[in-house]
Amino acid sequence: MSVNRVTTRTVPEGLDRARTPLRGRDAELASIEERLDALGRGEGGIVRLEGPAGIGRSRMLAEAAAAARGRGTRVYEGAADPDGQFVPLGPLLEAVLSGEEPLPGAQRLRDLATAPGQRFWLLQELGDRLREAARNGPLLVVLDDLQWCDDLTLLTFHTLAAGLSSHPILWLAAVRAGSVPSAVRTTLDRIRRAGAHELALGPLGDRAVARITEDVLGAPPGPDVLRLAHRAEGVPQLLVELLGSLREEVVTIDDGTAGLPAGPPAPRELPSVARRLDQLSDEARELVRTAAAVGGTVTVALLAELLGRSSAALITAVREALDAD
Repeated sequence: MSVNRVTTRTVPEGLDRARTPLRGRDAELASIEERLDALGRGEGGIVRLEGPAGIGRSRMLAEAAAAARGRGTRVYEGAADPDGQFVPLGPLLEAVLSGEEPLPGAQRLRDLATAPGQRFWLLQELGDRLREAARNGPLLVVLDDLQWCDDLTLLTFHTLAAGLSSHPILWLAAVRAGSVPSAVRTTLDRIRRAGAHELALGPLGDRAVARITEDVLGAPPGPDVLRLAHRAEGVPQLLVELLGSLREEVVTIDDGTAGLPAGPPAPRELPSVARRLDQLSDEARELVRTAAAVGGTVTVALLAELLGRSSAALITAVREALDAD
């Protein structure tokens, strides 16, 4: 009589999330690589990448930058910050004045950015510097989190992206889906009219979710682990955080399969969710926490009843919560 040997071990610790492969974005990456190939032939342009929070916009930008560098393209990378919107042209200056080959004349550009009434000369100066740099080879300019950009960055971005379209410069900008400030919406409309290619990132499919689960846990997931993984609703950031929080506590690997021998754990607040909740007003935060406690589909009328307020009194908080996705 033969006996099947069952081996059990915990999930490996210390898995670096940055080393996990990009899953489920083959079509989007192929589209960006087509634009990079065109850039190598001297064709500039604009690519707009859009998606909700946690969907992987920044990861896609990083992959695009790496692909560009692999082709010998110079890359300038900048990102906006919700706390840095009062720094004129901050994200774009960060992009072109940092890195391995920054544009020359950093102080001159910073002075123009902060001096009143100098926008025309700033656009002229920065445009000239980019044209000169592009004569020595194609450029990729990356701007992340466009929804938090200051007005001067938005103006400079859409003006130069359109005005330098005949030069080998590819502009790759990412923006959060949903409601954005009017100045951002105007910028998006203008780059659309300038011929921007638009890519929308949606939730990952089941196959990609299973592959990421295996990447994080170090073994193919069993049905119970997959059911838990689907709580993230295909959002990569939430999926990785959810799996990482469980990896050393409740997931074990038996005969090469990751499982939950003690059953699914109670829901927990993930770091990215906590950060996003902190950005809400007290009223919107209370609303979201109440809706989460109810679970499933919830109506405003039910929330009003639970919170002891009228539906009309919740409209502002509801709108804020929806805008924050």
